[in-house]
Amino acid sequence: MDERWFLFLGLFVLALVYADGAACGNDVIEGGEVCDLNKLNSQNCTKFNYTGGSLSCLEDCSGYDYSQCTGEEVCGNGIISGGEVCEPENVRGRTCENEGYDGGTLKCKSDCVKYDYKECTGVKSVCGDNNITGKEECESLSLNNKSCSDLDFDFGVLRCNANCTFNYEYCFIEEINNETLNENVSESLNQEVNNTSLNYNITQEVENVSSYKLFSLGNAVIYFSILAVIGTLIIYFYVFKK
Repeated sequence: MDERWFLFLGLFVLALVYADGAACGNDVIEGGEVCDLNKLNSQNCTKFNYTGGSLSCLEDCSGYDYSQCTGEEVCGNGIISGGEVCEPENVRGRTCENEGYDGGTLKCKSDCVKYDYKECTGVKSVCGDNNITGKEECESLSLNNKSCSDLDFDFGVLRCNANCTFNYEYCFIEEINNETLNENVSESLNQEVNNTSLNYNITQEVENVSSYKLFSLGNAVIYFSILAVIGTLIIYFYVFKK
């Protein structure tokens, strides 16, 4: 029983040593490991497009740790910085369509300062080059022989926006404008009716005032005449009858 116990114990210790030997951190690159904590497989920061610094291994040995590497503005390190437009695996979410093509796959050039359009399809649209290409509708004063009437409007003046799309601000639909015209006519008629009513009221007031003045003047003449007759009679009886 004692011998068997020592045998099992020895086998257990050997298993632990073997397991520890195959684990990350044993200074041996094995299995699915990319590196080990003290074994970098002859790699350094400069081989990963950095300018310097200290390369290390991740704690699980699944890859390299670049956090201590220096020189971020290096094409190919996966970090878009400085004057870089893109990185080989990062095009900032842009597509061929965003760049004026019909479709395809947008990539980054090896210098990381320009996009690679080789796999884009169609002809690239460059707004401002006076050539209507790709998805451009117009270019500056060139309207591609289009007018408002060609674009479901009845009349007006078609223009071009700065982004080479049509500007419909001065294009009009006849029905809408008829409605506007009718509204304007109705408003004018209502204004005219209001003005007529106002003029009628003013005329009535003038006539009433005139009538009142005439009436008052007539009364004054009558009163004056009566007083004159009465005065004459008084003078006659009191002066001539004596």
